[in-house]
Amino acid sequence: MALELLTGLDYATEALHSESWDEFTRPDGPPLDVVITVCDSAAGEACPLWPGRPLTAHWGVADPAAFVGPPDAQRRLFARVYLELEHRIKILARPSPDGLDLAELRRRLDALGAVPPKIGAAVTTS
Repeated sequence: MALELLTGLDYATEALHSESWDEFTRPDGPPLDVVITVCDSAAGEACPLWPGRPLTAHWGVADPAAFVGPPDAQRRLFARVYLELEHRIKILARPSPDGLDLAELRRRLDALGAVPPKIGAAVTTS
């Protein structure tokens, strides 16, 4: 359903695939600057030691893949979670007048994870 939502929002999805944490913790894995976990269930799990010691944060959101119910309700949940994450990412990426040093980045990551954003817009898909 995630690919259906992204396709409906005109994202190119052909090269997308699910990745295991193992792909990022291998010695030849891609370098990471920031790691953000998102699913509610991830908050209680032990995260691996990420190579390079990136900044880490947890932005708890409902896991729409774990939702049990009618498909239209699951689509609405996927759309809501998409909007919550998009909103947080836009705030995180907002330029800072004095630049974005590590302390400011850490503050933004933590603040965005502490309070769920208020979402007023709707996501529509084709």
